[in-house]
Amino acid sequence: MKTYIFCVLSIFVATAAQGQDFTTSEAKRATFLNNAVSQLSIKADPEQLQNIKTQVAKWKITNTEDDWIKVTDAVYMASKMSDSKSKVTISTSGGNGATVKYQTLGQRKRNETPTTAKEPTVTVEQMYIGMYHIWSEREGGPTSSKNDQFDIAGLKEQVTLKETN
Repeated sequence: MKTYIFCVLSIFVATAAQGQDFTTSEAKRATFLNNAVSQLSIKADPEQLQNIKTQVAKWKITNTEDDWIKVTDAVYMASKMSDSKSKVTISTSGGNGATVKYQTLGQRKRNETPTTAKEPTVTVEQMYIGMYHIWSEREGGPTSSKNDQFDIAGLKEQVTLKETN
């Protein structure tokens, strides 16, 4: 049953990317969804995958940022409920002493407190599949963009934060 739902959902998500320039944000989003659903199909319940499909259908109609965030929330919740995680290595470009913080798009929208990584500068975090804002801070202020978005959908991911401040 999970294989069937995965195939249907993969075809559904892939149709969203047909005819698109794969450098656009819509194409990147479709790629994220394909990768996320591929990982989630291993452990997530069919109802969780169906919820993602429902949210994608709404987003395809409205194409609003709010509905995209609902899609990423559905992915994150399915990941959390099925304990599907990615091993994410996060490093900063400015050397020792940076603190890494992250939150999902939905957590940011709801003004939830970000997670602080366990180790400074270079850290390996077990993160649920989702779309995240990830940034670095030094002395309480951001040293990389707080608005950059990162897809966390594979078994292993690598994020390098370019510090500018």
